Amino acid sequence: MSRPCPLFVIIMLLSICVVSQTVPGPSLAETFEWMDNTLKPNERNNSFTHYPTARPYVKQWIDESIDPYHSETIENFSHDGCRITLHIEMVDNDMGLLLGKVFYYRAVDTFDLKDIEPDSIRIEESCKSVETPSGPEKPWNCADEQGKIVVFQTVDAKPKIHEEGHASSSKSMHGYWQVGHHVKLNLDYMCKEANANGDSGNGAYCDQTDTKQQPKDLTSATLGFSTPEYAKKFAKALRHAVELCGGKASAF
Repeated sequence: MSRPCPLFVIIMLLSICVVSQTVPGPSLAETFEWMDNTLKPNERNNSFTHYPTARPYVKQWIDESIDPYHSETIENFSHDGCRITLHIEMVDNDMGLLLGKVFYYRAVDTFDLKDIEPDSIRIEESCKSVETPSGPEKPWNCADEQGKIVVFQTVDAKPKIHEEGHASSSKSMHGYWQVGHHVKLNLDYMCKEANANGDSGNGAYCDQTDTKQQPKDLTSATLGFSTPEYAKKFAKALRHAVELCGGKASAF
């Protein structure tokens, strides 16, 4: 005849079950502390700059102050429980066909870590070939950003990452060079022509004052960092925090 299990044994077994279901490793507070400390500006991890054209530049570009780049800086990282807020400044200078312009976008992204899918957190493959009219090609100077960008997505692709932002633009150093050297069709001239044609404040040519943008709810986001080594550590810490906050896999 079997004896009933003593109460203290049942309690011990339940305790073991609870412990086995917890996520091993640093606590959520310790994980956030690491993020707080390592994202401080003096640690130089919080910024990312990509030059689509390899340097040094040709003499003409140097003489005319042409300097294409895209940069991102995490200016502030904060948290309330599992809710994260990131203040990010993005700058596009002399990019694409908009030589002479610099665009600023300041975003505030807010999301709950439980809404992020742990398996979606990864390092972006920046040198993956993309389709072009002439066939698959690698992006220009992709090695410059390889390993530095962390990607993450929401569970079941739900739009749970809320973003509010402000945008502005002005002349880049090349834009001022054009105006100063009276280059035909410089930005001041094109802005004046646009206004004369009733296209007042055309952002492609005229300086744009700080303007609030329409809020967005996103299903994914990226964060850029200064080195691949730090990006890898941050991705690991972010995934750990997501798991501690109850983030789960998508249904499919």
